[in-house]
Amino acid sequence: MKEFKTSVILIILSTTLLGQIIWNEPPDTIWYSNQSRWVEVILPTPQNFIASSINNNQVKLTWNEYWTQEMFDAYLNKFGYVAIPNRFSLYRQNITDDDLQLQAIPGVDWDKTEYIDTNVEFGKEYLYKIMAQDQNYQTVGGLQHWSPRSLPTTITVGESQSLLPSPTNFIGYYHPYSPMIILSWDYVNNANSYIIYKSFEKSPNQWIYLSIPVSNVNHYEDIQLLQNQTYFYQIIALNGNINSNRSSTISVTSGALDFQTPNNFSGYYEPNSATINLSWDYVIDANSYTIYKSYVNPIDTTWVYLSIPVGNTNKYFDSDLLPWVGYVYTMIAINGNIKSDRTSPLAINSGTLSIEDEEYWEAVEEYENDRKVGWLGCSAKY
Repeated sequence: MKEFKTSVILIILSTTLLGQIIWNEPPDTIWYSNQSRWVEVILPTPQNFIASSINNNQVKLTWNEYWTQEMFDAYLNKFGYVAIPNRFSLYRQNITDDDLQLQAIPGVDWDKTEYIDTNVEFGKEYLYKIMAQDQNYQTVGGLQHWSPRSLPTTITVGESQSLLPSPTNFIGYYHPYSPMIILSWDYVNNANSYIIYKSFEKSPNQWIYLSIPVSNVNHYEDIQLLQNQTYFYQIIALNGNINSNRSSTISVTSGALDFQTPNNFSGYYEPNSATINLSWDYVIDANSYTIYKSYVNPIDTTWVYLSIPVGNTNKYFDSDLLPWVGYVYTMIAINGNIKSDRTSPLAINSGTLSIEDEEYWEAVEEYENDRKVGWLGCSAKY
């Protein structure tokens, strides 16, 4: 039997930290034509982005604190250098006037959690999105880090405000057999009805916006659907002429498929076979899955991002491992062009590789010869 014995652990990733910071992995790399450079879309999306109407003629946008100490620590752990927060970018679309373009709003300081938009008109409805950035492209690697744009939030300027709270636990999922999108939320004390705001992009740059009155219940079945269409929903509570602020936006994709995120995605390192064994629940009507794998290369400390297509199975045994390395996995379900959301990241550490496999060890020797370097902190025992 041949085995590697390592004297140091090359990298150990914190499962707790990775569970809290949801990176966009693998990242998208796009060309930023305004300044003729590439950017890497990998930062987490700003959360809890909400618009509310104030003073009858202004819109207040709020979001969760973004650059927390936890975020700074996770950034340093992931990239190996300190974050340089740049700014938030806000985007606005005038829905009432059918302005199809998202208009950029001048940058907002990186440490802010709100913005007052005064360039709006009473009675008109607007859509907003937000994106975070950092400016390490000026000093490291030439790539600025961006987050994806948030889900849209919409508001009609002048909506009456009160102490009536917004509905909480607003969630939705697609039920494939009816078919319908089922929405639910917690009852709001003193509310006697609700309004659901529904929007979707019927064709490129053709958005549809609907208001759906709902009685004093805490669920709604939406059967007015197009196939394979993503819908965005918000909800408010009402009591007579008094209404709450809108909830955060949720998105649900319809279709002939039940494309919920795969449940019970889990895994562990099996030392006898030197594999990381992953498993998940089948998704109805999915015919394949893709696993996203990332890790820090111990030779040059850069991040490696891999996409692993797998068939219609609920298990995968990853044998393409290095010893004592922390791996991060997410996955999606697929049917044709339809894809589910990604699972939450799963962090698993490999251990000492012990395999009676001559081909494996020959591959290891070839790997070392090609790079003319040995394993860091490792020795081979024959």
